[in-house]
Amino acid sequence: MLKFYNALRVFLLGLLLLGSWPVQAEQENAMFEQVSALFKEASFDKTQQAVDLLAASGDAKAVPYLQALLDGELYQHKEQGTVVIVQADQIKNAVSGEVIAATNKDDYRKISTNNSLRKYVRGKLGGLSLSHPDAAIRLQSAS
Repeated sequence: MLKFYNALRVFLLGLLLLGSWPVQAEQENAMFEQVSALFKEASFDKTQQAVDLLAASGDAKAVPYLQALLDGELYQHKEQGTVVIVQADQIKNAVSGEVIAATNKDDYRKISTNNSLRKYVRGKLGGLSLSHPDAAIRLQSAS
């Protein structure tokens, strides 16, 4: 009888954890949509707010996103608002990392930064790297 209750407890815990996954995905999507809306306003203050949202999320996707902003490779579609990373001749969705095929770079505007914002982004990237789940990245960030 004790084995049955233990098995039931494990099963119910699994259901509870599985049920929280869609909520997390919805919250993540909402956060990236909010970041996109802030970038669309094209001001350094709004960009800093977007950086704060990305850093506070702790999401591993935030690191390449912020690094692209720092490297001057982060762009936003002028009409759709989609945020992308432009590297050489390749355009990738900043959230999913998927390559976007047959796109004209002129349809995108660069998300600009200034020296103060770049310094701010470096600090946030350092914080994200120190709390990264990969121990090698944490160690590299600490040294």
